[in-house]
Amino acid sequence: MKRLLILLLVGFIGIYYFFGFSSCADESGDGGALTYLIVGFDDVAENTDVMLLLNYRPEDNTAAVVQIPRDTYAAFNTSQNKINQIYSGARYGGKGAAESMSILTEAISDTLGISIDGYAGFTTDALVRLVDNFGGVDIELPHSLEIPDGEGNKISLKAGKNHLTGNEARGFIRYRSGYSLGDLSRIDAQKLFLSAFIKRVRTGMSVRTALNCISDSGEGMVTNLKTRDILKMLMKKSGRLSDLKTIYATLPGASVQSESGLWYYSVSRSAADELLALSGFHRTHAFDPEARLCRAGDASFTKIYNDTSVKPRIYDDTLSGLEIK
Repeated sequence: MKRLLILLLVGFIGIYYFFGFSSCADESGDGGALTYLIVGFDDVAENTDVMLLLNYRPEDNTAAVVQIPRDTYAAFNTSQNKINQIYSGARYGGKGAAESMSILTEAISDTLGISIDGYAGFTTDALVRLVDNFGGVDIELPHSLEIPDGEGNKISLKAGKNHLTGNEARGFIRYRSGYSLGDLSRIDAQKLFLSAFIKRVRTGMSVRTALNCISDSGEGMVTNLKTRDILKMLMKKSGRLSDLKTIYATLPGASVQSESGLWYYSVSRSAADELLALSGFHRTHAFDPEARLCRAGDASFTKIYNDTSVKPRIYDDTLSGLEIK
């Protein structure tokens, strides 16, 4: 009965989508921004090696994607005080997946001083299925790449336009060994994928696609979004996808090596605070009120954290000016 109900609801969404009834007002009526935390788990230790905040503003149909580097220093009593270990630390401490995601979401919300309305965590297998449900994704690359596919094979990508299957997309977003800036270059490469995938969603959303995504959503995904909420959002927003404007940015900061030899990413406080304001996030309190993003007593970290000369770099839909080295 539940599956039949979902089929009927998705069919109803299809009617809304194809006939363009997209003027439904938000329930709140205030046009407030909605923010979601989206993370990707690694395949071994359950670290959240892909982390981003997606902020949607219905009043002007714009979205902001802010990526959080996985090696960001964050004092939350994990083994190395890295932000990507908060979820896995909770899991190894005996917490369930949903509770661990709630702990991570609360930590990021409290530290950045923003409200977060929901979360979704994906395994790489779930990503593969998601991309394949949309028939793959077309991506423009600035130069050729040869990347591993995770199964002992190589994927050759040429400079220019490439069509990626789900498995090839997984290899692309995980690749970093050939980049001069390592994980920071990988984060910028992921902007290329995110931009291409959002464009694919704009043109590829259909009743069948929605059905397939819902059918696959229980495998490899942890989320506090209910099926009815996802359906409601699709019904209200799908007709506006073609006009959606998106900006992309990385939480500002720089790489730094600790005295123990470990590499971290240290956030620049003023630039990060400015980025969140420019991106339209709903602010609940001051940025990093407990200074968890600053490694106290380490001059290399505090110099970056307190550097007021750093400015956020924001890219529009075209990603003009983005360089991947």
